[in-house]
Amino acid sequence: YDKALEAYASILKGGPDNLKAWYDKASIHLKLEQYNPALEAYEKVLELEPGNAKAWFEKGSVLVNLGRLDEALLAFDKALEIEPDNIKPLSEKARILKELKKDSEILEIYDKLLEKDSKNVKVWFERGMILQNLGKDTDALMAYNRVLELDPGHADALARKGMITGMRRQYADGLALLEKALEKNPASWNAWFGKGAVWKLKGMDLVALDRRYDAKKAFDNALRA
Repeated sequence: YDKALEAYASILKGGPDNLKAWYDKASIHLKLEQYNPALEAYEKVLELEPGNAKAWFEKGSVLVNLGRLDEALLAFDKALEIEPDNIKPLSEKARILKELKKDSEILEIYDKLLEKDSKNVKVWFERGMILQNLGKDTDALMAYNRVLELDPGHADALARKGMITGMRRQYADGLALLEKALEKNPASWNAWFGKGAVWKLKGMDLVALDRRYDAKKAFDNALRA
C-alpha cells in the first residue's frame, strides 16, 4: 500500500484534478484506517464530483470513525439525496442515531427500511425494542409478533413478548413465553431479565393479597432468574 500511495502522490502532483487517483487514494487510506488523510482525499473527490453518492457514503464512514457523528449524518443525507433507494446510508444513519439515543428519528428510518424490505427481522426486532423502551407496549408487541411470523424461533422476540405479557399481569402466558425463549436460547439475557421482572411483580401482587407463602416462592423464583 505504501508504494501505491507514493504512486498516487506522484500522479496527483502532475495532475491535481485526477478524480480516479484521489478516489483510489482515499480508499487505500480508509482500508488502512488512516482516517484523516482519507477524509482529505474524499473531500477532494467531492469537490471534483459533488454527485458521487459512494464518496459521500464513504466520507460518512470516515467521519463515524473520527467520532464526528453529526457531520457523518450530513454526509449520509447527501448520499441519500443522490440515491434515495440506497439502503446502506439509511442503515448507517440508524446506527448513529441509536448511539445518539434519538429514538423518534430511528423509528422513521426503520419505517423506511421496512418499506424497502418488509421481511427484515433485525429491523422489526429493534423497532420493537425502541417502542418498548418508549412505553409503547402495544406497538412493540405488534413488532415482536411480526418477528415471530418471520422467525418463530426468535428467542429474544419471544422473551420480549413474554415480558410485556407478564408485566400486564398475564402471568401464566408471559412466563410460558419466557420459558419457551429459554428453551430456544438458554443464554438469552432478555429472557432471564424478563423472567425475573415478571416473578417479582407477581410476588408483589401476592404480598398485597396477604398470600405471603406464595409471594415468597415468587420472589425466590425472581432471585433464581
